Amino acid sequence: MSGSIGKGLEQELKCPLCRAWFVRPLLLPCGHSLCRDCWAGIQQAPADDQMSVLSETDSGVSLPASRPDSLVTAASSGSGSSGGGGGGAGSSGAAGTIGGFLCPACRKPVAPPHSQQLPANRALERLVSATAAASSANKDHGSQDCGNDEDVVELNDCRRHLGEPGAFCLSCRGSFACGLCAGEEPCGGGGGGGERHQPVPLPAACKAQKTELSQALQSLLEQAKSGSEFLQRLKSSSERIKSNREVMAAAVTEQFDSLVSALQSKKQVMLSQLASEQEHKLRLTRDQAAQCASSLAKATGLLQLCVELLRETEPAAFIAVSAAMQDRAAGMQRSLQRQTESGPRVSEQFEIRLDPEPVLVAINSLAFSEHKNGPDLPTVYHQASACSQKAPSQPVILKGECKSENNTLTIAWSAGRSGPTPEAFSLEIDDGRGSGFKRCYRGPDSACCVQSLRFDAVYQARVRAHGPTGDSAYSDFVRLRTAARASFQFCPDASHRDLVFTNRGCTATASVLDDRVALCSAGLSRGQHYWEFSVDRYDDKGDPAFGVARIDCRKDEKLGRDHKAWCMYIDFKRSWFLHSGEHFERTDGGIARGATVGVRLDCDRGTLSYYLNGAPHGPVAFTNLTGTLYPAVSLSRSTQVTLNAGLEVPHDLSEDESDE
Repeated sequence: MSGSIGKGLEQELKCPLCRAWFVRPLLLPCGHSLCRDCWAGIQQAPADDQMSVLSETDSGVSLPASRPDSLVTAASSGSGSSGGGGGGAGSSGAAGTIGGFLCPACRKPVAPPHSQQLPANRALERLVSATAAASSANKDHGSQDCGNDEDVVELNDCRRHLGEPGAFCLSCRGSFACGLCAGEEPCGGGGGGGERHQPVPLPAACKAQKTELSQALQSLLEQAKSGSEFLQRLKSSSERIKSNREVMAAAVTEQFDSLVSALQSKKQVMLSQLASEQEHKLRLTRDQAAQCASSLAKATGLLQLCVELLRETEPAAFIAVSAAMQDRAAGMQRSLQRQTESGPRVSEQFEIRLDPEPVLVAINSLAFSEHKNGPDLPTVYHQASACSQKAPSQPVILKGECKSENNTLTIAWSAGRSGPTPEAFSLEIDDGRGSGFKRCYRGPDSACCVQSLRFDAVYQARVRAHGPTGDSAYSDFVRLRTAARASFQFCPDASHRDLVFTNRGCTATASVLDDRVALCSAGLSRGQHYWEFSVDRYDDKGDPAFGVARIDCRKDEKLGRDHKAWCMYIDFKRSWFLHSGEHFERTDGGIARGATVGVRLDCDRGTLSYYLNGAPHGPVAFTNLTGTLYPAVSLSRSTQVTLNAGLEVPHDLSEDESDE
């Protein structure tokens, strides 16, 4: 291989513990590797030192081999792995055993150090030797004595007889069987006991698995190309946003220049708001671009590693890592696909326009109004035309009839006593966050209900009347505060008819064996929210799902089967995340009668996370959630749950996501 290597490939060739080139690497079930001496250090570490070592690992500090930085207690809530192969970390016996550790590269649980032997990753060792010979960065990482070589299983050694293996068993998928083994005992793989081995020559098995990995890499390469194009779009968006800001600034300046001199001081305020909107868009775009670039860098490193492994000439060495590499490639492809399909988080267009219509009596209330129907700006409105004809009189807000309920405001008003009869009214509200008043209603009615507002916020509302001869002055302000926390119950009208609700709409029970969806009464679109479901009845047969959904999601099947719902479904010992029918991130830890499942929705960041019995459960489940979402649950006759809403949002959950 060439003397210069990419950063991604170089990281793949270095031990995640000692940060040096791999020395006699051993293959973990998750597909990553560790130096043999680092593995020996893990076996020798004291149990009471596990948590302090984990904290230092999370901070990025590299430790000597005497205190390895990946030991943790593999609690039952740890994330499972579905692609370990050969008794890896995804088995229930490994992930659920106290005393295991997390892989320092992917943070997936690995079986306890003394519960199994690890195979030598000879393919990676060959690649490291070839790379390190051409690099001056190869340094000794000060490993300690790893003990007897009996702790390591050589890939070509028969587990019961001496000598090189003569064949590879297709049913065992990773267990090598020599000629004696094939006749002495039944095959351990496949769908049942007593089956015979299906021996295949090593070169043929190696060729078949190389073909499978090549196909997986082709899909990953195509997805990486799409991700690269998406990244270029994000980078070019910054320039377009700046250009659009300049166009908008010029239009605003032209409109202000056409007005009287009293508007000059207000112009700088409006331009400042526009610049703040630009900075907000640029910041979100930069954050998304950085996240996409990081994922692409990891995908590039994995691609380079797999391409180099495809050049491995020893069949046994390649077969040992083939399945794990395929799982990593597929996981990386799904991660890139989720990022590219979500699209840019912000629009390149500024969805605000300057409304130059106010007359002199409303000059101090000028603000941007939302404008989503196109790029055209309204024509300049001259003061002389507004003052030459009589407009409707100032409307009056009926404060006694205005009210706040949950995150919904109801505003009522009446027309002025003098002047012509208004043809329509406009209601504008301001959330007090510096964005100014925004129009939320225009029509002939004299009352309006504004929904899906931010919780625990003070809103100001004002009304203006419109007539054929002009517009009135704004009414006096009315201030209303929304509820501190979201309070809601199950909504029978928005839920499936096979569900029964009791306890004032807080307890849900199904009357059929199939899963049915129940939605809650509040739509959430802003702020952070947390609610819990307590399991009142559960017979270990069902797998209820908890999450959020659109108001028009399907109600006659499990939550998350369609693209309008996001959930975690859980049984008595494990859980999965589900969206659009795709299952991922299996996590050990289940429910029983009396258990509580917590749901945390951060509308500002677009994330959904879960808690089980008060503790974080699994990684951040979903990202890039937008729009109005309703708390939801799906259950069958085997389960009864009670909703407890309006709880304080926990602050101990990490928002960092795993790339796989």
